Amino acid sequence: MASSFVSFFNILILNTLGYVCIHIANYILSTNLELSRYGDFTCAWQLVCIVSFVVAFGSFTSAKEFLVQYSKEEKYDKQIAYLAWNLQSVFKTSLILFAIYLVLWSIFTQPSGLKTYHIALHAIIFSPFLTFASLAQIFILSKGYSFVYASVDLLISKATYLGAICIGLYLFSLQENLVLLTGLIAISLLIVSTYIYTMIPNNMIYESISACFDMKNQRLFYDKNWRNVANGGALFSVSNIILSVYGIFAMEIFSPDEISVGVYGLCSVLVSFFSGLVMTLQRLMAPSISTIELQSNENNASTQEAITLNALFRAIIITLGAIITLFLGKDILLLFGQSELVYPLIVPLLIIESYFDSSCAVRSLFLLSHEEIKYTEVVLLLTLFLNIALSIYLIPIFNIMGLVAANLIGTAIRTILLTIKCRKLTTIRFY
Repeated sequence: MASSFVSFFNILILNTLGYVCIHIANYILSTNLELSRYGDFTCAWQLVCIVSFVVAFGSFTSAKEFLVQYSKEEKYDKQIAYLAWNLQSVFKTSLILFAIYLVLWSIFTQPSGLKTYHIALHAIIFSPFLTFASLAQIFILSKGYSFVYASVDLLISKATYLGAICIGLYLFSLQENLVLLTGLIAISLLIVSTYIYTMIPNNMIYESISACFDMKNQRLFYDKNWRNVANGGALFSVSNIILSVYGIFAMEIFSPDEISVGVYGLCSVLVSFFSGLVMTLQRLMAPSISTIELQSNENNASTQEAITLNALFRAIIITLGAIITLFLGKDILLLFGQSELVYPLIVPLLIIESYFDSSCAVRSLFLLSHEEIKYTEVVLLLTLFLNIALSIYLIPIFNIMGLVAANLIGTAIRTILLTIKCRKLTTIRFY
């Protein structure tokens, strides 16, 4: 119990420092870019993040299941084989992306091309760098180094993001080199994440890369379930990230005024402190949740205790966050150059929604790692379509509150559907 509280406060400190880095980074960007160019960079970076999940093609989900299992069983040959297969799969999808990029480049650089999306379309070429950076972080977690993963996820990656922006500010004009800045950030994240992973004992990175490029090596172990889980995880990963970012695009299309789009974006930045913290706490449970069927009854009891304690921490964070932003929201927004909050309930409700999101992530991880891929995908797609439909109807009437209501309704229904399925498969209770 004591160690759990120590871990919680360590994560709280890391998350706070990481949030400071993100705030400074956004302050630098907003003061050195015109508002329209700042929006272009935001869209480009979000597109890079989305495409990086497409390039991964389910590798994140697959690694959380198989690499965790092989690490626990100390099957080093299988670890090398899996890592080589995983890296090779991402290399292949990266080549496909590069081919698509060349086609888009030939189209959109023509005089008749759609220049509006010029920056974002050029930035996607850097998505594979972000994919490999994310894979390195997942590998760290899968090897059982939860605190190292939390440090990278909450602080080091955000400090790297800030550092890359500072380097870009020193080397060139941010206003004229947004694509180059995007690439600098992605490459910096890859270098830092990979370096940290190479510091992990028995990381087998060099053996895996060697095996990955040894096309004649037929002696490596191969499990067809790697591909099955990855294929299933691909649709889930891409749909999940679309669900997490669709709101800003829905506001842009359906909101009756442009100001509300910026207000919603600002509120999302504020919420990210709390949502990032609860999602990281949830991810720390990934190794235990994905291997529940391999554990004894005694280990399952300790896993249940850990899940309950983890949920309690998340509930405390959400409650405090909702109360603080409800009463101090206007003062907090002064840090972002805003003097008032038009909709005082937006931020508290978005913070509450983030608890449901983390709860869905816990249940989805269990179902995905226990061959319930189709059910999890169907529920996710249903939630995505429901949220979009509700947003189309509610945003023109209630503006931002319409989007918040749509998200809460969709996420609550998703939580219920996932809970019903989990209770049919295990005595473990997720909160």
